[in-house]
Amino acid sequence: MRAYHLAGILLIVVAASARGQSLVLSSIHFEGAPGYSDSELMKAAGLKQGQSYSTDELQQRARDLIDTGIFEKVDYKFEGSKLNYSLSLVEESYPVVFGNVPLVKGPALDAKLHLRVPLYHGKVPVQGTLLEGVRRALEAILAAEGIQARVIATPVGDGATHDVIAIKFSIEAPAVRIGNVRFDGVSDWMKPQLQGIVARAGKQFDSEKSADEIERQVVGFYLDHGFAAAQVRAVWSGKPSFAEGAIRVPFTVTVKEGRPYKLGTVQISPEIPIGSAEIGQLMSARATTIPESTFIGALVSQLGSILRAKGYLDSRVIPEPHLDDAAGTVNYVIGADLGTLYHLEYVKSAGGNR
Repeated sequence: MRAYHLAGILLIVVAASARGQSLVLSSIHFEGAPGYSDSELMKAAGLKQGQSYSTDELQQRARDLIDTGIFEKVDYKFEGSKLNYSLSLVEESYPVVFGNVPLVKGPALDAKLHLRVPLYHGKVPVQGTLLEGVRRALEAILAAEGIQARVIATPVGDGATHDVIAIKFSIEAPAVRIGNVRFDGVSDWMKPQLQGIVARAGKQFDSEKSADEIERQVVGFYLDHGFAAAQVRAVWSGKPSFAEGAIRVPFTVTVKEGRPYKLGTVQISPEIPIGSAEIGQLMSARATTIPESTFIGALVSQLGSILRAKGYLDSRVIPEPHLDDAAGTVNYVIGADLGTLYHLEYVKSAGGNR
């Protein structure tokens, strides 16, 4: 339980209260909070050297430090007119992640947040005024860029242990969607088809996933047309804007198409947990796949469905191309990142649990 302690100044408090006087602070120093400067902590507590404070005001400043959520205990005492704090940090603070917040994480954004919230050093507690300060600061930074939005903070739990591992900041309203996508390095005949693919790739914007999803969709399109060596890079480009009731985040997709290859051998990694009969059935579809290059995309999709049905809900199937430039062919080894294996414990239906 968090607490602040007043024992060290009781005699001064009684004397000052009896005289009806305030206490003038010639210096203020903090110990027990490595990484936080005296200046940052004074700003967080609303204290200034050379100012006078009543006993009640000093007690409130101690409460203000506790209320940030990063201190377990705050002790303070006087040595003459010098005020010394002894602080104990909470055991855990957590890194921040952005859901659909269209701001680029990094030193520039950290500096903006630190300017508004002096005790922000890249991590936040699960509750308290520091967490609320960062949430409001994100709203203010978005507003400065012309985006009016309601930001919320939610804990992110580990999939296996359910322990908190991060704090996610997301925009609750309005909706945030992928905006205009501009292509560089794409053949004219491919652009219309790629625009349609991107439009279906997931209209909801996610700061950590949308770029990867766009790249995956575009790479898949090129694979289906035999361009096994295509290199794709998707990045945010330009400022988000508000249109049709949603925040729109623009992207630029840069492509190095390379040359087309004919499909050669295809091998499914033995590390993927499926039987030989299933493999045979999957591979037999190649004979009727037209054009043949689309077989890889279909195989990846089917393997993903099979793994999810087996409980590998976070799995990702990875086609690894091996180019034979002399023969003009591409040979594939299909692997997978299986992730966590989940077991179904019960199914809740209208009639009860099963």
